Amino acid sequence: MPSISLEPMTVLQNGWYNGLVAELHLDPNMFQIRQPLLPISHSDQGLWAHQDVIPPISLTFNTSICNSYQFSDEYISVVSELQYPVDNFRQDIGEDVYQKWLAYLKQINPSPAKNQLPALFRQWSILNAPSVMSAGVSALSKIALISSAQQGLLPYQGSNAKPIDFSGSYDQLLQLLGNSSGRSLSFESNSTSKDVEHTWSGGNNVALDGLWAGGCSTSRLSRRFALSKVKVSAQFKAYTLWTSTPGSWYNSSLLNTAYSSQKTPPWPLNANPTWAEVFGQDGSMQRLIASMVVVDGINATITSDVSYSKTDQQTIQRNASKGLWPFYAPTNNGTATNEVNFDNTKGMKIKTVTQPGNPLVIGNNVLAIAQYLGHAG
Repeated sequence: MPSISLEPMTVLQNGWYNGLVAELHLDPNMFQIRQPLLPISHSDQGLWAHQDVIPPISLTFNTSICNSYQFSDEYISVVSELQYPVDNFRQDIGEDVYQKWLAYLKQINPSPAKNQLPALFRQWSILNAPSVMSAGVSALSKIALISSAQQGLLPYQGSNAKPIDFSGSYDQLLQLLGNSSGRSLSFESNSTSKDVEHTWSGGNNVALDGLWAGGCSTSRLSRRFALSKVKVSAQFKAYTLWTSTPGSWYNSSLLNTAYSSQKTPPWPLNANPTWAEVFGQDGSMQRLIASMVVVDGINATITSDVSYSKTDQQTIQRNASKGLWPFYAPTNNGTATNEVNFDNTKGMKIKTVTQPGNPLVIGNNVLAIAQYLGHAG
């Protein structure tokens, strides 16, 4: 993807991506910028909401533009669809063995639970049907797995449903940030590489804002800014990685089974959604968040040698409260401020400050679904 074909704001954002990766020692095989920088709501559910999303295949995840799927919604739609009918188990082991197995089960009191059946069948089949032991154990394991995953969702459904949760609380995040060291970074647009073809997205970087949040990236003011010499000097009072681990509603073995097999079963003949709609090339669950890059207390100065008319300067001043490049932290209840000053000889200076105690997610580390599920390669 040659940079000459890209809009200036995209080229600048690509350089900023490379700058963040280098300065914060991040991995271009998984890192993704997140914008705008909105403080995490001071609650567990506020933190979990940042994790319960499926990131787009883009180096920048603009949550104000991208209508992302929720991880939990897509997971629930898959779990609700999967099945392994008893008739399939019956076919796998043969009618004669099946009838003998039923007769054996009737002798057991109390009746064993579904999750006990695979081990029980293994023991029984060693003496009674060794040739179908593997097929029977496999089928019963899938039946038990699907049943367990569907039962695990019940507390999260209905009128008194629990909120979709992830491991770790908001207070624990604050404690982690409190014990962390800060970070500082510097960036110069003229000396930072804009080549992002080597990254996990293959250079795809879409849905970008302009000079301010919600502004058009191709507008005259944004283009002029992006073509200028831009420098960033920023300090983060605290910096940490926050691992994203789904709560008890999630069953990794079940999702791995769904991903690993497109056959019927476990997917029904008229599945809705289908395997391709979830995991295919244009599927809704191609990547998931493995961890988030969280900062607190930003103090950043952005300078540009850009020249703007008085009218343009007034337009920028009027929109500054929406949040300005590169953090797009909107002025909101005093948690962030954005000041802009102009000098006829030196250009434009932006000062973005966020108040400590208001953690911000500046990026995600994302994994392709196969990697997320532990598949090699």
